[in-house]
Amino acid sequence: MNKIWNQRLSQYQQKLLKYLRYVFNDHFVIALFFVFGAVCYGYFNFIDHYVHPLTLLDRFVAIIALMVILQIGKFATLLQKPDIVFLLPNDYRINDYLIKARHHSMIMTALIQIGCGLITVPFLVRVLHFKWLDWAVLLISQVLFKWMQLLFEETGLFDQKWNSSQMQILKQGLPLIGIAAGIVLSPWLSLGIAVISWGSMLQLRKKASYHVFKWKDAIAAEDKRVMRIYKFFSLFTDVPEVHQKIKRRRYLDWLLPRIQQDSHQTYKYLYWRGFWRNSEYSGLFMRLTIIGVLLMLFINLKWVSLLIGLLFIYLTSFQLIPLANQFYDIVFTHLYPVKLSQQLASFRKILGALTAVQAVIFTVALLIATHSLTAAAGLVMGAVGIELLLAHFSLNKRFNKGA
Repeated sequence: MNKIWNQRLSQYQQKLLKYLRYVFNDHFVIALFFVFGAVCYGYFNFIDHYVHPLTLLDRFVAIIALMVILQIGKFATLLQKPDIVFLLPNDYRINDYLIKARHHSMIMTALIQIGCGLITVPFLVRVLHFKWLDWAVLLISQVLFKWMQLLFEETGLFDQKWNSSQMQILKQGLPLIGIAAGIVLSPWLSLGIAVISWGSMLQLRKKASYHVFKWKDAIAAEDKRVMRIYKFFSLFTDVPEVHQKIKRRRYLDWLLPRIQQDSHQTYKYLYWRGFWRNSEYSGLFMRLTIIGVLLMLFINLKWVSLLIGLLFIYLTSFQLIPLANQFYDIVFTHLYPVKLSQQLASFRKILGALTAVQAVIFTVALLIATHSLTAAAGLVMGAVGIELLLAHFSLNKRFNKGA
């Protein structure tokens, strides 16, 4: 079983590295650089100018932030669907396999909790007046609570008298009580609760090993965990493991152009319908627009907000370009008496309309955050330049890839 785990872990890491090369491409690195710098500047600027007295709301924000961070990371078993048949004879040795999985999951989640937890340190020190030892103890408690949650997930893979709702209440309730006690009363109290919870859960996990291992539930949980990672990668490149869902959204039919007896409208109608029904493109547009608006409202520096707006307009438009070839593999579309130039013109109209909508939303957010007409005008002109650049240079090159 140890050999199987080592092989699985090696294959899993190689696949992640393969997709990470596409994620951290030139465009995303540039975007990440600007967004990370802008968020850090806005965050530290807010902390430096925070002069309000300590309130209950401040403590509540800290508790919510730490609880959100605590949800990052799941127990990774790396089990696959054929295991329910081929590894079933080794069912009695599954605990050896899960120990390896537990150690790997604990190391990875500890690094994540410490890295994300350090983001809250300026808020804890500046607003909640924590000393360095206090926030260090709180971060240790955070790691122990996460390890306790991993043990809950591992214990849930065995057939026991506890149902899933009871386990979820304990899994989230104990850390909530501990973190709240650490923020409101003392971090040392949080550490004590974390140590007791983790130790108790470790004992329950040992008792659970005598029960029947639920192969189907374990494989389903692992598939769900891996699919979340693949869906993130699918925003940057094609991931064969991800199958996009096409949904019939009747409530958006009013956004589709009216069907006319004109071949010039054929692909315009197809592209609009493909955009709204394919969650890959419509979801991407919605997510990037919302994230861009939130960042612009959070950062009230006009030139930084302007750059963020233009950056998100470029990222959205650039990642919508593959929509141009969405219908190329459908043989019936080749029977349409529509020239390639007409298809290209239709897609340019779609891309221009979406860019215009996003530019209007970002302009309103920029005006609310900075009250600068100059920056708003710069955003509009920049959006027009980006649309022309992509529609007449990048689009011509990518549109012919499917042909």
